[in-house]
Amino acid sequence: MSFGFFEPMNLFEEFDWIEGKYYVGGVLTDYSGAISTKPIKLFPGAMIWLSVFDNNPSARVSFWKDGVWVSDLSAGQTMGRSYVTIPSNCNEISMTMLSSLENKKVCIWGNQIIYDSVAILSMIRSTYIKKENILFKNKKFSILGDSVSYGNSNILWWKKLAEENNMTLISNQSDEDITFVSYNNEPEGTVHLADMSRIESLANNSVSPEVFFLYGGLFDILKDEEDSAVNGPGVLSNQYSPNYTQSEIQNFDVSNYVNALFATIMRIQYTFTGVNIVCIIPYFALGNNGVTSNLRETGLTRYDLFNLYADSTISLCNALGIKYVDLRKCGIPPKLNNNYIEEITIGIQGILPNEEGMKLIFEEINRLV
Repeated sequence: MSFGFFEPMNLFEEFDWIEGKYYVGGVLTDYSGAISTKPIKLFPGAMIWLSVFDNNPSARVSFWKDGVWVSDLSAGQTMGRSYVTIPSNCNEISMTMLSSLENKKVCIWGNQIIYDSVAILSMIRSTYIKKENILFKNKKFSILGDSVSYGNSNILWWKKLAEENNMTLISNQSDEDITFVSYNNEPEGTVHLADMSRIESLANNSVSPEVFFLYGGLFDILKDEEDSAVNGPGVLSNQYSPNYTQSEIQNFDVSNYVNALFATIMRIQYTFTGVNIVCIIPYFALGNNGVTSNLRETGLTRYDLFNLYADSTISLCNALGIKYVDLRKCGIPPKLNNNYIEEITIGIQGILPNEEGMKLIFEEINRLV
């Protein structure tokens, strides 16, 4: 299935999947190996694509109206489809697929009435009962981050998270426009996120954090594009060890993004034994500026570059067993002139979230369990 330039976000992880059951005629029935959703409130005309439509067996879907079953489409009826559409007499859908299938994706997009991914996310999330976040509840936390976490404004994502979960801030080492890696034309004396001295400054407190938010990378992406050459996130060359010496901790290679991120995580773990690190992957911040000539020479778009950095971050976090939040899914759309990024001047959009954007970031982080 080709969506053109922007593929709708993969919503698979948004759903609570029921194992070993599926709906037949509106009745939840045992079926070994199946995973299913309960009816999800959407709207007539909503279009749904599941990656397993290309498989045999495909996916089974059921249509509903305010909790009342209307009709089913069998796996045979959905196989090979580009998408299914919720009929005009329905406003809910349940989906079933085999749990053993790889690369599971669920994409939902709207019609002329509802076209904003945020509206669709809100509909999906309203289906589920809000759960208490035991990872964050009543915890002490610290932050190492960039402009998105900088300052003390009440609209900041971490302020909302702390208020929601009765959390206590221990220290915030966030800075404007800061990166993990060194780039051309930086102010003299810049102390990067990966620098051991910045992490040690977070430890100058008698109380240690229980949760550590690592939120950087946005300005690495943007400065990589503006640098003399686009290097991308790079390849990991640092070697993992469960027992680093002080010298090894100090002397990691931080010459590219992946190595610097690795070094930062290892240095946090070394400094704060047993802390829960949460790595936050930036939302799409495409800005109003045109694509730079050196990025154009690579054949990549700014959207591609964000995805390269995000995917490398996820791979590293998975390898190290680090929790992460992917803000590409938070609802800030990958397009210019959206309603969730601040305006620098009239008609000129920046890259930092406004209050509504901060709310989406908070909500996405708060969903981590």
